[in-house]
Amino acid sequence: MKDYPNAKGFVVVFTCNHCPYAKAYQDRIIEIDQKYKAKGYPVVAINPNNPELVPEDSYAEMVTRAKEKGYTFPYLFDENQDVYRKYGQHEHLMYFCFKKKVMN
Repeated sequence: MKDYPNAKGFVVVFTCNHCPYAKAYQDRIIEIDQKYKAKGYPVVAINPNNPELVPEDSYAEMVTRAKEKGYTFPYLFDENQDVYRKYGQHEHLMYFCFKKKVMN
């Protein structure tokens, strides 16, 4: 998040490469990023899947997908599913919106 010092907050999206619903929403996620990044709320996408179980969700495949689709946001790999569990995630295409709290 330090890469976004002027962000007011973030839209965090859990998604992946293999799920047909996630594939169907890729363009929508790009649209959300383009719309809300300008308002100070960029998208951060996170793939929590285990590529040993779903090879299409490997980091290499994520890089390929991001380039092919022209992602305008970071697409991060949650290697041990730690972030996924902290958010209480059980499904993909879950969106979370966070506003930064300014500390004095």
